[in-house]
Amino acid sequence: MSLDFPSYLNRPNETLENTGDLVLPEGTLVKWNVDAIDVDHIYFLTGENSEQLTSAGTQFVFNKTATKNIGYAIIPSNSFVEFGDTVQYSLQVISDKYPSIIVSEIRDSINDNRFYFKGEITDDYGFSGLCFNYKVLSNSDSSFSENNSVNVKVPFNAAIVADIFFHFWNLEELNILPGDEIEYYFEVWDNDGVNGRKSAKTSLKTFKLKTIAERNDDASKSNKEIKNNLSESISDAKQIQKDLEALKKKLSEKKKVGWEEKEKMKELLKKQKELEKKVNDIQKNNEQNNNKKNEFKQFSEDMLQKQEQLQKLFDELMTDEMKKMMEQLQEMMEEMDKNMLEEGMDKMDMSNKDLEKELDRSLELFKQMEFEQKLEDVKSKLEELAKKQNDLSEDTKNKKVDTDALKEKQDELNKAFDKVKIELDELEQMDKELEDPNAMEDTKKEQEEISEDMEQSSEELGRNNNKKSSSSQKSAAQKMSEMAQKMDAMQKEAQNSGEDMDALRQLLDNLLHLSFQQEELMEKYRVMDRKNPEYVAITQYQKKLKDDAEMIEDSLFALSKRVVQLASTINKEIAAINSNMKKTIVFMADRQIPLAVSRQQYVMTSINNLALLFDEALQQMQQQAQQKPGKGSCSKPGGDGQPKPGMGSIKKMQQSLQKQLEAMKKAMEKGKSPGGKNPGQKPGKGEGEGIGMPGGKGMSESLAKMAAQQAKIRQELNKLKNGKNGAGINGLSKMMEQNETDIVNMRITQETINRQKEILTRLLESDKADREREWDNKRESKEANEIQNANFDLFFNYNKRNEQEVDLIKTTPTSLSNFYKQKVSLYFKNIYQ
Repeated sequence: MSLDFPSYLNRPNETLENTGDLVLPEGTLVKWNVDAIDVDHIYFLTGENSEQLTSAGTQFVFNKTATKNIGYAIIPSNSFVEFGDTVQYSLQVISDKYPSIIVSEIRDSINDNRFYFKGEITDDYGFSGLCFNYKVLSNSDSSFSENNSVNVKVPFNAAIVADIFFHFWNLEELNILPGDEIEYYFEVWDNDGVNGRKSAKTSLKTFKLKTIAERNDDASKSNKEIKNNLSESISDAKQIQKDLEALKKKLSEKKKVGWEEKEKMKELLKKQKELEKKVNDIQKNNEQNNNKKNEFKQFSEDMLQKQEQLQKLFDELMTDEMKKMMEQLQEMMEEMDKNMLEEGMDKMDMSNKDLEKELDRSLELFKQMEFEQKLEDVKSKLEELAKKQNDLSEDTKNKKVDTDALKEKQDELNKAFDKVKIELDELEQMDKELEDPNAMEDTKKEQEEISEDMEQSSEELGRNNNKKSSSSQKSAAQKMSEMAQKMDAMQKEAQNSGEDMDALRQLLDNLLHLSFQQEELMEKYRVMDRKNPEYVAITQYQKKLKDDAEMIEDSLFALSKRVVQLASTINKEIAAINSNMKKTIVFMADRQIPLAVSRQQYVMTSINNLALLFDEALQQMQQQAQQKPGKGSCSKPGGDGQPKPGMGSIKKMQQSLQKQLEAMKKAMEKGKSPGGKNPGQKPGKGEGEGIGMPGGKGMSESLAKMAAQQAKIRQELNKLKNGKNGAGINGLSKMMEQNETDIVNMRITQETINRQKEILTRLLESDKADREREWDNKRESKEANEIQNANFDLFFNYNKRNEQEVDLIKTTPTSLSNFYKQKVSLYFKNIYQ
């Protein structure tokens, strides 16, 4: 008896040579072909019924779809034997299993709104569908309806019976609000064509977005953690400096580096590495904190700029030079060279002092920014409460409105104002913690008056006296509005940099004065004889300049804690000034004039670099002050009300500067200042004219003014980079910075002149292109979209695993039977897990 099982829907073809018991997949069409000789009839018994088969010649055929377990029997008969022997068999049906699905999820470590899913689906025959379902629930909706959910199809491989899939879900693309909930799950379907597709689901999960209050609490905790980490880092940096001083003192008493000193140095390097890691964590935490706060709060443009500038300070805490210095110190320690190790320890000490100051500065600036953000937040809440209270006052006048409903709303506003009072106390405490408090005005009296008015309103509503209640509500709204105006004035005062600009100008003048004095001393000392009686007086004067530099350093550091615009390189330059002045005094005491002059030149370079930096920061602050529109001012769309610089004016300024540099180079070759006089000699009548520099103050003042002029040209040029006139000027800023460095260091060489000519040539070309571009209307500008970074390590790992699974699928042969396909899939799955 030959039993043939043709395919049913998507079931595999199977042919069996069997006359006994059968084990078949559910839904298989079973066909019995019985070849019999001298048989007239065959009785086919299935347990449910019997059927007499009539032959067509010697062929007897019977078909049945296997849907459940049955027993069957075959009874042949003819004219000689009516009922022959009964042959009994059984048919066992293997039911189609439900598919299975297992999913694991990972939240992005940088952005909480991004999810990565990895899932595994299995079935005995294959799949017909896989999707991700989610639904956004409002606060009032607590039921889940599949008809209202969103279905996202997830790709899978239908050729295998076990597959691994990946899915990325970004909640930022959904229209969700703080406090909303999202329910989500995955669902997979098999390819059962007999009973219909069967599905399996993952457990229903719920993700609730944090409310505004919860987000504020998280932001406060993050701020506190960042401040604590900054304070701990400052303490660690100080401790490393103390340990370094102790080690240097002990090392100075020995001729060679011993094992004990080497071990202590290893310990110091380990502490330095830990400090570096802690600083890097502060950078990441601050960036994440800013991203989270900006998700649900709309800060002002000034506040966003301060966030960006403060984050830049955090990013620059651990410089590449410091990291390179640590690597070199490790190599020096391995070589056991005492002199080199002492030099490396000096550099490490200076770096740690710079780091300590930058951490201290960053902590103070962070506290100030936290205060301003809190002030802005409280001001917004007061304005919102004042508006709600005023609206409620209008509703209270309407006698048709339910009094109980009005009282309930008033009680809610009372609770909201009580929370604002707590935040005002926190704001006052933040101000006290600042080194330079903002002199926050005491508002306790106003707070009590507002609370009394609001309580009076609730009491009057309880007595159904709407008229008096409305009057109290109006009074409370007016007082809250006045308090919000005070907060706004305080906010503007905190952001006003007028006082800092005056202090910056004074410090710039002090730096220039110190530069002139140092240059005069250097020129006099350069030609002095070691036996000159004035030699000691010169050395004492150098000590005085060192004391003056330390006073400038204290003022500068105090100012840098209030002004974010001041670059972190300031402390580095100040440290270089102090170090080189200290070495200058040592060399002068040893009467090593060439070495002392060399260090004096380094001092001049650092002072001039600081002067340029201060001048640039001062001009930047002045421009920001001018760009802020005052009362009655009108700004054009897309502009700040100020005339934009043109390429033609920049070109003319650069031409004038080139003439001045050429004249300066010739004068320096002759040992004279422009105008024909020696440095420090007053020019005669008419001298110095024609090149735009007054005489009588020496070469340094002329160079300083030219450097400032070059810096101004560079700033005007940078304004064009964001506009349509900025094409073709990239790279010029860097060349101008190189020229500024040459000018302040009195290195006006032919290379400087050639660089000036190249700058002028490129400006001419850009000016020509600018005029031609006015006739071209084919160009179109597009605004760039802001992209928030995710955790790229997790993303790359996600893609890597995905590629591995694709390779796994490709290695699974499709010509195998289901049994062997399952074995192959299981084998590769175990390898990649």
